[in-house]
Amino acid sequence: MRTNLSLRRAAATAAGALTLVLVGALPASAHVEVSSDDAAPGGFGLLVFQVPNESDSATTTKVEVQLPTDTPLASVSTTPTPGWTIDTQTSKLPKPVTVEAPPSPRRSPR
Repeated sequence: MRTNLSLRRAAATAAGALTLVLVGALPASAHVEVSSDDAAPGGFGLLVFQVPNESDSATTTKVEVQLPTDTPLASVSTTPTPGWTIDTQTSKLPKPVTVEAPPSPRRSPR
């Protein structure tokens, strides 16, 4: 009977320790702010991502942005930031994006 109780305690302790390890290994979520002064439907715009640190001891080591595939953006580019490495991944969209051609310049009469 005493052995059964010891085994149960050991199993409960191991399960608790495993839970703490797994929860600690999950990525932290942050309050990410995305802003734009000039983005408009059908146009171009600059999106700025800001990830404020919650405390003086916290640091952001990675920002991952996933863009929608059901309503894709026609064009996306990144701007290098000192101290950060940019890694982009591309994939085929389920449906091609159609983009209107810009109007051709008119010639002035001579």
